[in-house]
Amino acid sequence: MERAVKDGVDVMNLSLGNTVNGPDYPTSIAVNRAIELGVAVVIANGNNGPNNWTVGSPATASKALSVGATSAPASIPFLYEPVTNKEIPLLPMIGSLPWGLEKYYPIVNAEDGKDMSGKIALLQRGKIPFYEKAKQAEMAGAIAVLIYNNQEGLFQGMVENENDPLTVPVAAITKKSGQWLIEQMKHGTKGVETIYKETPAAIADFSSRGPVTVNWDIKPDVLAPGTSILSTVPAGYKELQGTSMAAPHVAGAIALLKEAKPDWTVDQLFGALKTTAAHMETEEGESLDPIVQGAGEIRPAEAINTNTIIYNSLLAFGKADGGTTNKEKKLVIENMTNQPKTYSFDIPMKEKGISWNLPLSFTVQGGEKRKVPIKLTISTTQLEEGLHQGWLKLTEDEKTYQLPYLFVNKSADNPKAMGFEFTWKSFSKDMYMYRIYMAEPAKRVKIDLYDPDTLLFNRTILEMEELETGINEGQISKSEVGKSGQYKALITVYLEDGSITTHETQLQIDEES
Repeated sequence: MERAVKDGVDVMNLSLGNTVNGPDYPTSIAVNRAIELGVAVVIANGNNGPNNWTVGSPATASKALSVGATSAPASIPFLYEPVTNKEIPLLPMIGSLPWGLEKYYPIVNAEDGKDMSGKIALLQRGKIPFYEKAKQAEMAGAIAVLIYNNQEGLFQGMVENENDPLTVPVAAITKKSGQWLIEQMKHGTKGVETIYKETPAAIADFSSRGPVTVNWDIKPDVLAPGTSILSTVPAGYKELQGTSMAAPHVAGAIALLKEAKPDWTVDQLFGALKTTAAHMETEEGESLDPIVQGAGEIRPAEAINTNTIIYNSLLAFGKADGGTTNKEKKLVIENMTNQPKTYSFDIPMKEKGISWNLPLSFTVQGGEKRKVPIKLTISTTQLEEGLHQGWLKLTEDEKTYQLPYLFVNKSADNPKAMGFEFTWKSFSKDMYMYRIYMAEPAKRVKIDLYDPDTLLFNRTILEMEELETGINEGQISKSEVGKSGQYKALITVYLEDGSITTHETQLQIDEES
């Protein structure tokens, strides 16, 4: 990033990330600084959807244009178990043959070492690379391979190998679906069918969702196509999936805007894309949540020709801690024409615990920027705790602008501790370094290690007191760490309000640096 800024680039596309959902991780801070220096930074939102809170740094950067992925209309395969009338969604892996099974096939849990010939092999995600798992099943005669997750949600895997490509389709399914199939096999289920459904354009399941912890920003900012994208690979082209495919569409759109409007600032470029984005709805006509789509799917031609730019259009009001809380955001509207324009808000339907104070009608003169106050009163005792989000509608002549809003009432179900790292201290043979990101302060954090196969408790490796929001780090001696190896780590967080949360992660303790 530093080299790109020094080289004077106009647009920077980043396709990287981690599991830290916080606005102040070092990479997020660096992104914000690059934008302050005049570079338009576009970032892939991540492929850890469809659960909330899955966006990671640096897509969490408050000033970046973070991009989620849409899927094109397609014929989507589902596993179908006819006895229980159960449908299971599949996510074909990158580099796999298309899932084209058209009849009933027997299914087998490959972990049991049973005959796979002519059958669909079911495997669990683990330490072995996806390609190697699938190749072993293919060599054993499997007709197709399913790999189920070892944590919640779907995942986007890769089985690409140019030297020895697979000749059977490989797809990912959720942990819940994999465990369900195993349970059904124990009770007599022998196989599954594949059915196909025609689906309209929608948000891709793998696309990471927001919001961001700590400041509760809405992410992604916008959407762009991210499935079945013909992309460059060494010596040719290939169809790829991911928000890493969606973000370059937006970086390209920014370049087009910059060429058409060379005097526009980064704020104007970003504002134009968000102002003119296509609002996405379900087949039933319901708006997708703000944390799923942000402002919507980009429309570069409309952005170039827009007569209005709305800044700060993703209205994140933060957290309401108790009683009656008043919030205010300043919406900035720029009239790009020479003539005055009149705008008006549709007053939202009354909702218990929420009261809006919006200007019914206001005029912005030609070439003028105007700040418009958006006021919200939250009665915390009349609302359920957690995430609240929706849409405000602003109209100008025949044009309608959908503005997403979000706030948290008292507390939310967001992860409290993230991004636990454990490595050797540089230039040391007897000290380890650890780092953990906290979404809020905690009295204590304890990290226990378990055997990954038997799940038997092994030992407590670390206890930390009085942790602050953000990165907490320290060091620990080799003698305190104990035996090296692969473990399942249970992170227990004791919060200041007396509540306790836990989450699991894999931890590799290396024997030497």
